Amino acid sequence: MQVSNNQEVNSYNHKVTKTQEVKTSPSTFDSLLEKQKEVPAKEEGKLIPILEKYNVFSDLSQSEEKKFREILADDTITLKELDTLSYAEAKNLFSHTYPKNLDKKEFDTLPIIKYDSHNQIHAMQLSLNMTYDESLNEAMYKTAREISSDEQRDSWFQNINHKLDNLHANRTTYVSEDYNSHIKNIDGGSFLSKMVNDFKFSYSQDFSDGTKMLLDSYTLLQKYYNNIENGKNELYA
Repeated sequence: MQVSNNQEVNSYNHKVTKTQEVKTSPSTFDSLLEKQKEVPAKEEGKLIPILEKYNVFSDLSQSEEKKFREILADDTITLKELDTLSYAEAKNLFSHTYPKNLDKKEFDTLPIIKYDSHNQIHAMQLSLNMTYDESLNEAMYKTAREISSDEQRDSWFQNINHKLDNLHANRTTYVSEDYNSHIKNIDGGSFLSKMVNDFKFSYSQDFSDGTKMLLDSYTLLQKYYNNIENGKNELYA
């Protein structure tokens, strides 16, 4: 929203700018003028008209549509904007950033959505559909948001991707037989208990900074997962 000390009025079909008068001493008048600067309006992007053309917002509630339009108006998603959304809203936002069923030629013409913290938001976005366990996905999303260090977050995210791929390859008890090549069926609680215990043991052996970062990350992930699961149990108790 543009904020200004100026008020625009129309008189005899002419556009006139009326500046609010401020009583001040001559000695401070020049400095006050220097401070009267407009806050720039949010730059208009190219994505919204395309989403409108393909009725992407048609299945949203009015409140969600308003939020998503405001966020996507400049073809940019910021951490501050994501922090205003619940996990469910964030998941819905990212699923409405591009029209469905476009051919390659149409898809290639779409504007690229920019992230103000690219690595972090990218990890958060990927977490949304990482597994069929929504509690684990949400916990990963929150973990990626909380870890501010790119080094720690990237190390953990690469590690958990590798671990999930290995679970499928080894057909361990954490993955069911109807595994989809892109999304894993997984018992998040058992998986995280194993990861935390494994890294506790590894750190007791090597005391390396890298192992400590992974242990801290998985411990944080487990905390979020348990909080989410406990919340569900209380809701349905």
